[in-house]
Amino acid sequence: MKGFILDYVFGWLAVLIGIFLTTKYLFRKLVRKLHGEKNLRLVKINRSLRIPHIVLGFVLIGIGLIHGAHSSDAVLSMNIGTINWLVTIVFGISWLGKNLIKRKWMLLHQTLTILFVVTLVWHIIDVGGINIFRVISEMNSDVTYEAVLDETLVSGAQDPKEGNQQFNEKETTSSTSSSFNEKELPYYFSFKGLNLADGTYITETAGYSPGLKLEVTIADNSVKRIKILRHFEVDSKYYKEAMLVIPEAILKQQTLDVDGITGSSMTSLGIIKGVRKAVLEAVKQYNKEQTIN
Repeated sequence: MKGFILDYVFGWLAVLIGIFLTTKYLFRKLVRKLHGEKNLRLVKINRSLRIPHIVLGFVLIGIGLIHGAHSSDAVLSMNIGTINWLVTIVFGISWLGKNLIKRKWMLLHQTLTILFVVTLVWHIIDVGGINIFRVISEMNSDVTYEAVLDETLVSGAQDPKEGNQQFNEKETTSSTSSSFNEKELPYYFSFKGLNLADGTYITETAGYSPGLKLEVTIADNSVKRIKILRHFEVDSKYYKEAMLVIPEAILKQQTLDVDGITGSSMTSLGIIKGVRKAVLEAVKQYNKEQTIN
């Protein structure tokens, strides 16, 4: 929730500052068209905006960075928001070097202003406009996402008795030689060949926001079902595809090594982490049962 607030508050603060800065450009245009008393008033106003214009221009760079750091996309990823932020940086650089480019500076500044407005409007439209109430209403939604294994679609089916191929070299004569523990497994591991205790495991991790709660059903050494019980992800435009695609991919391939969803990397990773915790718990439970027996 904190990330959501920072994202939207700083996002719209940047928009308001951007609008204020653009008025300086509009004032300059009006000054040239008006004469007499009106012209003198606008010239006076335009001059009074000079210092705030410079200060807020550099403030905008910082606010844009904070906004980007709490958005769904990485700050330095290729998205329209980042392009808009880079334009503000070029603004600052061009102002610092205006004495070097002299007369060409104003033409560059005006061109950047137009580019800033275009990319800003594009970015607002791209993220869903001002639909903040829709976004808030979707948070902690009662809608659950569930994926169930279709046995006919499992790729590369393998007899669990053969053992996980990643660890064949580590096999010993121990009665639990195929019962791998967490330290022996890579982060993104395959379930094939692992001995897993049957059961339904509830896990909780963090995606874009904390509180991503999953229910993972395991039977016959396979993950059979993944259900997202609760989440606090922000804006279905970013998290919905991950919740639909990632569980299906994990079930079909029986591995955590699946491709994340572009623009929803945090939610994708959160789901993978949740399933990983469940499978590791099933490994531990199996080993515990073997020890008791």
